[in-house]
Amino acid sequence: MNMSCKALTYKNSGSGLKHFDSGALIYKQKISRLLACCLIAAAFTATTFTSLTGRNTVMAADPVAKAAPAVKQVIEEDPVWPELKTELFESRAINSENSLLTMEAPYRAHDAALVPIVIKANQFKPGQYIKALTLVVDNNPVPVAAVFDLSPKLGPLHLETRIRINQYSYVRAIAEMNDGSLFMVAKYVKAAGGCSAPAMKDMEARIAAIGRMKLRQFTAKPDMKSDEHSSGDMAKSDTAKQLQSTPAQREIQLMVRHPNYSGMQLNQETGYYIPAHYVEKITVNIDGEQLMKVDGAISLSEDPIIRFRFQAATEQPTVKLIVTDTKKQTFETEWKMKSPSELGS
Repeated sequence: MNMSCKALTYKNSGSGLKHFDSGALIYKQKISRLLACCLIAAAFTATTFTSLTGRNTVMAADPVAKAAPAVKQVIEEDPVWPELKTELFESRAINSENSLLTMEAPYRAHDAALVPIVIKANQFKPGQYIKALTLVVDNNPVPVAAVFDLSPKLGPLHLETRIRINQYSYVRAIAEMNDGSLFMVAKYVKAAGGCSAPAMKDMEARIAAIGRMKLRQFTAKPDMKSDEHSSGDMAKSDTAKQLQSTPAQREIQLMVRHPNYSGMQLNQETGYYIPAHYVEKITVNIDGEQLMKVDGAISLSEDPIIRFRFQAATEQPTVKLIVTDTKKQTFETEWKMKSPSELGS
């Protein structure tokens, strides 16, 4: 593994809000993760052998059969998060028994290198908003996938992106409110090999395409399904009102071409590891004001995508995307959005 791959670690700024600093890899959980990987790989080998032979042949894999419950125990006990929580948030309380956040993620990912994640905020108190969102994949080599610094002008959170998952893991979104309180939602995702998945496309072509950007516009629709609106209590609640799309609410998807090499992928021609080279910062400005800033790492997928909703002050706001990678290359593009009437329903 290429050890030039860096992690995102917290550094106390003294202001109450923590910032990230590129530093050494977070590998304090190395031994427990390695054990879990070995047990899972061994259990998979035994299962594969059984399926290929068509009979439950134990042979030398008998110790593996005995180890299978240990694999389940490692997963269910989730030993990684408590230490990660201390590393990232120290002793701060995190409310995980709440209805503020929801997450959509596949239980079993189709592609471990392109796992879709959707995070939404269900309700806000008056004057309350999310100022930072931290996306964590417990069992990834670099657990912090991204940190989103958000403007209150974003409105109720509706955020989508794609990540890599290296082994079965909880994916967590921790929201920091403007009053300093923390809320968390988590989903368990079965996926493996996402961080080390080989680059399938021609490397020279990928490098040549770096920095190309694309914007897509959508008509923002209400988040709630029709059967959810049938509940009288829900329909009258503030939550229902906030989840409805409004004329000023716009929805866009931004994409930048970038291989986001993790440092763990092999060059299929040379057999050597491809040096880490990934998107480090993403800034989204609307009409000249910062709406979102993202600190990224290797757990973001190749060709990073961010899809989100925001409250527009004008019919045709100007969107500017600025992206910087670990080689300090900066790319930027500006678009004039279509009006809602041009988009249609």
